[in-house]
Amino acid sequence: VVQLQSRILELPNRIQVVTDFNEDTLEVTALSSNRVRVFAKAAGATSVTLIDEFDNSYTIDVFVEADVRELQAYLERLF
Repeated sequence: VVQLQSRILELPNRIQVVTDFNEDTLEVTALSSNRVRVFAKAAGATSVTLIDEFDNSYTIDVFVEADVRELQAYLERLF
């Protein structure tokens, strides 16, 4: 995920717990009973664990890359 962008995670069942992520890197917001938005706050690597209503656990590794589009556009203008 690129820094300052987000992704939606959806499970087939209701999400009961969201845990084990670095709050400096990610912000997680509930959108519905089975969907959360993961917003990339800062570059880094972390994982997020979702536990559903049947105690199924889903762990997702998240790699946040710095947004280099502005630098890339600047370099293209120079060269």
